[in-house]
Parts: sequence; C-alpha cells; structure tokens
Amino acid sequence: MDKRIDSFRKQVNNALLPLIDGDYVLLDVPNHGNIGDNLIWEGEMAFLKQCNHICLYSANVFNWDESLIKDASVILFHGGGNWGDLYRVCQDHRMYVTSKYLDKRIIVFPQSVWYNDESLLLADCQIVNHHPNITVCLRDKFSYDILSRYIDHSKLLLIPDMAFFVNIPPINYKTNRVLFLDRTDKERRLIKNYPKGFDVKDWPTYPTNRFLYNIWHFIFCLKQVLSIKLQKTSITSWLVDPEYGINRRGGRQRYVKKGVKFFSKYNSIYTTRLHGLILGVIMGKQVYIVDNKYNKCKNFYDTWLADFSNVHIFDETINEL
Repeated sequence: MDKRIDSFRKQVNNALLPLIDGDYVLLDVPNHGNIGDNLIWEGEMAFLKQCNHICLYSANVFNWDESLIKDASVILFHGGGNWGDLYRVCQDHRMYVTSKYLDKRIIVFPQSVWYNDESLLLADCQIVNHHPNITVCLRDKFSYDILSRYIDHSKLLLIPDMAFFVNIPPINYKTNRVLFLDRTDKERRLIKNYPKGFDVKDWPTYPTNRFLYNIWHFIFCLKQVLSIKLQKTSITSWLVDPEYGINRRGGRQRYVKKGVKFFSKYNSIYTTRLHGLILGVIMGKQVYIVDNKYNKCKNFYDTWLADFSNVHIFDETINEL
C-alpha cells in the first residue's frame, strides 16, 4: 500500500475513532448501483471494524425505521457527495435526524458540499449549529470553506474520503487500453470531443445509452416507492431489507468487485467521477481528472492528491452544459 494512503487512514482514525464512544447506527447507506458510493460504504465498514462498539442498525434513507435508532449513543451518516441541494432527499433526512436527536452524538462521514440555493445552505447550517454534539466531516477544502462560513469550526473536520479504507489486492493485468469514465447522471458535464481510441463508458452498473439510462432510473425509483409501501404492512415487511430495500442483498460487495474488475482492464483512466479518481489511485493506475459539473474531482485533488505523480489534470475538452 502507498504510504500516503496509509497516512490518510491514520488521519481518519485519529480524528474519528475517539468520537465513536458508544454503540451506533449507520444511516443513509447507498441502495443503488453507484460503484463510488459502494466503495465509500465498503471503506466505512472496514474503518468501523476497528471500533470497540457495536453497530445496532444500518439502513438506507428510504427504508429506515426510526424506532430502531433510539438505543444508539451515536448516529453515523454515510459519506459521499450529497450534502447540499443536488440530492435533497438525503440532506433532508440528515437534517431531520439532526434537529430531532439533540441527545445523541452525530457524526457525518466525509462529504462534498454543493448548494445552488443559498437559503437552504443557511437553514442547514442553523440546524447543525443548534446541535450540541455533531461533527460534520468534509473531504475537500472547498467544501470545508463553504460550511465554515456559517458553522462553528469545532463542529467541522477536514479528512480524506472513507473509500481509502478499501483493501484491493494487487492485480497484475497488463493492458494498454484507456478508459474515459463519463458520468451519465445530473452531475454530468457535456464532452464535445472524446479522445480517439478511448473506451467511453460510465460505471458498468449504469447503461451508457441515455434512453436506456432513463428507463433504468424509472425502474429504480419505482422499486423505492414499492419498498416503502411493502414495509408498511406486517404481511409484506419481511420482503424489505433496511439496507437494500427489495433489491438483491449484498450489493455492496458485488459492486466493489465489479468496479475493480472493470478498472483492471485499463492502464489509464480519464474520469469525471471522484471515485473513478480514488479507485484509480488505490489500484495504481494513471489517472486524468476531467471532472464533474462542480469540480468535485479537482477540489479533492487540490486537497489531498497534488503530490501523487500518477494523477494529472486534463480539462481541454470540457464545455459546460
């Protein structure tokens, strides 16, 4: 393992392990096919194995049962890039729990921050400031600076992404192929001219074709609605898993393996996804940052990866939508 990745882990351990001082719950785990979010979740689980306390309950944002968090001393929230107003369902969930459970320690694993609506930023920061025992972790300086304008600095931590806790064995697969990992979701930027000879794909869990992606997304939303309805009745509630809803169980491990297998086919990765960048770094690939709609990758690079010789900035082909 690169010594710098080991130092990232030590930094997170030193900051967070002392704070988890009782049995805990982990909320907002990702019940979807984004390999990046599942890499974070896998890293969180590896990190928590070092903890001396017990996980009492874990659930996604749609299928959580509020009655099952009452015995926890600590509430943990899954990290990622959904703090703000791009993915408001996750943020509303965090703010509801934060405003209601003032008697419990709350820790938000490392997040990126983005707001289009300043009023929502101010409202969220007010809720955080009101909580007497909350720690919000940010994974890049840009995000830290946004929240630090309005939130008490004692409630904020700047630490690396939890995906660095994922252990990936060395893969000796020689290839000259190049991947252009181009995201297909709402954070996408328009690429006018893809470099010739590159494989242009999103994560293998997502359809690359826009029409097929819309169908996939519709089915995904339909399953969420159905899982909520099934959970409400005792006859059908057993069909719904608190982490995976009505999807196949054990998706986290499958998605991580699929991502590693996908990347193992390539020598170089051009990525618009932050966890394309992070997975490429962990696997020792040559990585080129193309970035998403609000510079999530570049902000992370500036904070943690500027001295990694295998990580480069590449933005000549970017044009805003």
